This record gives sequence, C-alpha cells and structure tokens, in this order.
Amino acid sequence: MHSVVVNTHSSRAARFESALWKLLVVSVYLPCEGSSSEEFCEQLACIEGIRISEHQDCHIVLCGDSNVDFL
Repeated sequence: MHSVVVNTHSSRAARFESALWKLLVVSVYLPCEGSSSEEFCEQLACIEGIRISEHQDCHIVLCGDSNVDFL
C-alpha cells in the first residue's frame, strides 16, 4: 500500500491505494462555536478545494467534527 497527499494548500485529505482498493480520506474538522464566520467559511473553502470529483475512482471517507449545535 502507498499513500498520496492530495494537492491542496492544506493536509485535509490523503489518498490511499492498494492493489484491491482506492480510498480518499477527508478531514472535515470545523471551528468551534465562537469562531468568526470568516474562519468557518475559510475552512469550508479549504475542504471544497480538495476537488473530490478528481477522485471518482475512490471510496470516500469523511472524518472529523463539524462542531455544529443542532438544538
């Protein structure tokens, strides 16, 4: 198995491949309550910049903490 870091300005994603499978792992950790909306939007833009469409041959795993209060 070998891994390839996805080309973004952040290390939020990594692609792992073996002879049997391909996997794209994406970290979706977002700022906690009290952070500015600007910081939140910057983090979303970083995640959007991963260009998941370029990895359609992969299974995709989203990991992290969205820090959202649903109540």
